[in-house]
Amino acid sequence: MGMKDSTKKPLLRDGTMPDGSKQIMTYIDNANVKRPKGIKRVLEERGLWIPGLIKKCDTCKKNKPDPNNPNCCTSRILSAQPDFVAQRSRIREINNAYELGLSGKAADFAVKKYRSYRRIPEQVLEEFAHD
Repeated sequence: MGMKDSTKKPLLRDGTMPDGSKQIMTYIDNANVKRPKGIKRVLEERGLWIPGLIKKCDTCKKNKPDPNNPNCCTSRILSAQPDFVAQRSRIREINNAYELGLSGKAADFAVKKYRSYRRIPEQVLEEFAHD
């Protein structure tokens, strides 16, 4: 996810605003194409944007964030949002699909196609199990 709205980044799943309402993580550009929102727009919509923020500060780059400064950079602010915390990483999704009995390639394919190992239909799991 970049600071500015992008054309090259992958689309994200919709999020949840602090008030519990849905936040759509895409916008329609002038050419009527769906594009991913940037970090700045996401934080502005949530009312969390602070002018002058950078994407990732030096302490966060070193994985030693300052506990006294939760608003040091956009990465730190977003990573503290409940809907971002709840997101599972792609590698965890693939690992869970692998634990269901899929081979490595099949697990990767299934997670890509169904966006989560939990959404893989039983009949697809059985089909992979027979291969």
